[in-house]
Amino acid sequence: MKNPVICSDGFTYEKRYIERHISHARRRHVRPRSPMTNIELQSTAVIPNRALKNMICEWKNLHKL
Repeated sequence: MKNPVICSDGFTYEKRYIERHISHARRRHVRPRSPMTNIELQSTAVIPNRALKNMICEWKNLHKL
């Protein structure tokens, strides 16, 4: 995961994939739903999950990736 974001469903996703998911729903003229729960998203805004991104970076550095 390179760019983790938190969606309004409370789950963390890779930014490009959740944005693609939301965009696909909009093209079909339907309200986007959570990929995890299938409940309609309250908002399509995403928030960077900096804590997870920092943990991933630390793990990569530790394992020389």
